[in-house]
Amino acid sequence: MSLLKHILNTIGGNKMTQNTVKKYFGKTNLWLIVILLCATFLRFYHLDFQSMWMDELYTMVVSNPAMSWAAFHKELIAREGFPHLYFIILKIFYFFFGFTSFTARSVSAIAGIASIYALFLVGKALYNSKTGLVAALLITVSNYHIYISQDARPYTLYFLFVCLSFYRLILFIKNTTWKNALYYAVFTGILLNFNFFALINVFSQVVILALILVLLPQRDRIDFVKKSAVSGAIILGMFAINYQKFIVLMNYQKFWVYPPQPDSFSKIFKTFFGDSEIVLYLIFPLLLYYIFIIFKNKEEEIFNYKTLLNNKLFFGFIILFVWFFVMFSFLMIKSYGKISYLLTRYFLSLMPVLFIIIAISIVHIKGKIKQGIVLFVVTFYMFIHLVVVTKQYTTVKHAQYREAAAFVLKNNTEKIPIYSNQAYWYRFYFKDNAIKPKELSLNKLYEKYKKDSILPQKFWYIDAFKRFDSTNVATKTFFNKKYNIKKIFKGHKAWAELYEVRK
Repeated sequence: MSLLKHILNTIGGNKMTQNTVKKYFGKTNLWLIVILLCATFLRFYHLDFQSMWMDELYTMVVSNPAMSWAAFHKELIAREGFPHLYFIILKIFYFFFGFTSFTARSVSAIAGIASIYALFLVGKALYNSKTGLVAALLITVSNYHIYISQDARPYTLYFLFVCLSFYRLILFIKNTTWKNALYYAVFTGILLNFNFFALINVFSQVVILALILVLLPQRDRIDFVKKSAVSGAIILGMFAINYQKFIVLMNYQKFWVYPPQPDSFSKIFKTFFGDSEIVLYLIFPLLLYYIFIIFKNKEEEIFNYKTLLNNKLFFGFIILFVWFFVMFSFLMIKSYGKISYLLTRYFLSLMPVLFIIIAISIVHIKGKIKQGIVLFVVTFYMFIHLVVVTKQYTTVKHAQYREAAAFVLKNNTEKIPIYSNQAYWYRFYFKDNAIKPKELSLNKLYEKYKKDSILPQKFWYIDAFKRFDSTNVATKTFFNKKYNIKKIFKGHKAWAELYEVRK
């Protein structure tokens, strides 16, 4: 730093040195850079260690650059639950970096890193820079955030633009200019093109804007409505391109997710903190402390727009409460209906709220040493849980589609047929191979061959998940009697076998 000061002194004098160093090398910026560097390492380290799982393989098939745009659109409408934008971004990345799982996951990793910066901005806008830094640090070592950052799905992009959308909303509320209205509209419109659940986030923002409208002085309301209406029109226009897919989703009558159980919601929020008992014991008092801080916060006798903005703690509470309450209530109520939405990833947009609340609580602890100790302990145990307990980077957790496919590709020198009950998911790993899996289960192969006097001499069978043991007794008896298994791969939730007819 002293060398830097000397160079700047030589070039532009002491005043320039002080201003430049303060601007570019202040404590906040230095800590933020360190946090982002750590986040980059934790998200790119062993990025492609795991095989892709079922939903990621959906991603790869749907975004295949060899597919025509018409076929891409048709496949997306038929099979995916997300808008087009994420998959278009993937296609652009494939063009420059190749059609690989690493490329697809890199999009999520980059978005994950950017989302940490976006969370910092939200914390800073709601309360102060220290709150933003604490929230950013905690999310950096978050087991679940790292998981979605290494997953070829659009969840980190959703997380990123939820944060950016609320950040621009906060700035728009604080300073109602056309510039801020436009920024808010664009970021929110992009948000709606990554996840249809973002519609609920936008509804929560409408509730916040309605509250602000009531609190505004009467002379400012018309201007506020005009700018909000223009923002809304832009947002709707950017979302309108997804109408076809949205209608398809609205017609879904059933879903595979189980209905709510007594502990369903607690499990979801535990997952946000890696299901770590130690971390949960540390986090819970901080959440309670935030409630204590809010109730202790003195309310102004006159509650209006100006007093709300001046009371940073209460203003932040209003934003965070509506943000959380609307989304959680919607998902909870809907889950007790025909279709359950009780998957952690559907509650993802609530994660920034929880981490900002925890950050505010830590910042409110009196004394820098006590703040530092609490922050260190929480961060330490989150990191230990990540690398020691869950072994995020060293333990195989995904079904080994890749390894099973590689085994067949290596050993299928005779180019014999390959059958699978999951041919669609294996398609990506056989994309460059002349022989591709055909969609037939062992049970269906049995039905096909049991009456034939001439059986195929050899064939491969490859599968994954519960179908590992799904063959019925008749099927097993038939193939054990008629065939020898010459080669076999049994990995984590995936397997491959070479069947050769007995002679």
